Amino acid sequence: MKPKHDIFQVQLAICLYCGWNAVTLLNENSSFDRYDWLIMIIWLLPLLFRQRIAKNGKAFKKTPLLYIGAGLLCSFIGVIGSLNVLKHVGLALAVASWMPFSWVQIVWLLSAISWTPALGWIGTRLFLDYILLVRVLLSLTGSGLFFYHIATQGKRDTYK
Repeated sequence: MKPKHDIFQVQLAICLYCGWNAVTLLNENSSFDRYDWLIMIIWLLPLLFRQRIAKNGKAFKKTPLLYIGAGLLCSFIGVIGSLNVLKHVGLALAVASWMPFSWVQIVWLLSAISWTPALGWIGTRLFLDYILLVRVLLSLTGSGLFFYHIATQGKRDTYK
């Protein structure tokens, strides 16, 4: 049975709005944040397999609304307060609204810090020489966990 209201257009519009607000990711001048766009692409790879992840149908119906609303709110407050961190959090939450809710999604969402300039700022104080390596490892960990979950989901479904 098809749902009464499809929120695809709303999700897409809010994701585009949050992406527009976080466009500063593309023109970061710091050498620590130079490859953020590439790391974000690695982080976004599980979206290509979204249908495969959602096949078990255990996602909550209100989860996309929660994430998209929180993303819009964070992005809006970030624009008003000129806080880039909130703009990036808003973008991550808006993108996470496309994924079905699970513990893997939460870990993947937390690994979004890998493409934010905030990690570059923290990294200059803690691990200056390994910032790019830490970013890549965090992004690969979040995405890799999703791909592992997809690969083992078929096996779990056959044993049920």
